[in-house]
Amino acid sequence: MSDLFEQPAENASGSAETAPPRPALLWLDPEQAALLRSVADHAGLEVVQAGMPASARRSASSDVLDAFENAQPFDDLRHAVASTDAKVVLLASGGEDDRGASMLDDFELVQTCRERGIALFAMEPSPGSVVDLSKFEAAEGIDPVRMVPMLRDSRVFGDAMELLDQLGRVRTVAISARCGPRQGTLGARLYDAMAIVHALLGLPDRIDASVVTGVTGSGVYQEPATSIRKLRGDLTANIRFAGGRAASLALSDRAGAWARGVTALGEKGCLRVNDAELELTGINGELLDRSSIAPPFDPASGGPDRAAAIIADQLKRALDVHAPQPTPMDRARVLAMCEAAILSARTGEAEYPQTILQMGGQR
Repeated sequence: MSDLFEQPAENASGSAETAPPRPALLWLDPEQAALLRSVADHAGLEVVQAGMPASARRSASSDVLDAFENAQPFDDLRHAVASTDAKVVLLASGGEDDRGASMLDDFELVQTCRERGIALFAMEPSPGSVVDLSKFEAAEGIDPVRMVPMLRDSRVFGDAMELLDQLGRVRTVAISARCGPRQGTLGARLYDAMAIVHALLGLPDRIDASVVTGVTGSGVYQEPATSIRKLRGDLTANIRFAGGRAASLALSDRAGAWARGVTALGEKGCLRVNDAELELTGINGELLDRSSIAPPFDPASGGPDRAAAIIADQLKRALDVHAPQPTPMDRARVLAMCEAAILSARTGEAEYPQTILQMGGQR
């Protein structure tokens, strides 16, 4: 398996050739500035414009200007995208504008990027609901924004999917994912995890979830959010499927260091996957396959931290016309699974993704 960051090719004289950086436009919250500075550096992006949603500007610090001192600031994302020279747009924030709308649900913005040949990415789910996805599909079938990073789209998970025949019929899946607030919301971790569950087991029958949000200063328990991009805290879920199969989730956006892991149990053994390695063992514990990558996760030696490295790698692969692209994902079903989990956390009852699909006008 190749390194997470491939080395530049050498020319005839033996010196390394480095592709010129791609001009990029960022939409971010101020606290994400340091992370995205590292992402840009290691993904080969030159940040030429940087802006923040209205909700972030009210509490903005100088971090954004300090991190991207050569970038032109802007307030209006629609106008910026319509006139930018950037070839890449990364929407790191799902924050809302003055009208309470998120740019991640704006299919006209997506259409503008497509018409101008701009590669568009987001670090939060886009769109944020099955209903909003139906609006995208009704608008001449515009493809929604691609989210990064997704474990489902990683090199190591792609390798793992090729081992499923050796694993046999998957019956149980356990997923853990944790990060800090600057690296994405709980909603992003939920969407990422549900995409893995769907890839391995399909659409579940019902989902029973709980969200721990903490308490206010007065000691009052905070209710879980009603929408995926506003979801914060810790989430656990038990997911039931027809045919006696199951999955479980343990997720958090308040857990510090970045980590993701999947354990899949099948008729012939156990498959374990994380961001850097996979291991397949047989039913009696014998090692059947193991592979790993060696990403430069050490900030002390000049490399990015784990989250920045993973985000940068997926951006680089997505922008590489020669790199294999991930298989299409059933966004409607993944979103329905997320919405069922959020609803369950609020009602205290098991909820049904199929019902969410039907209410959202999907199959």
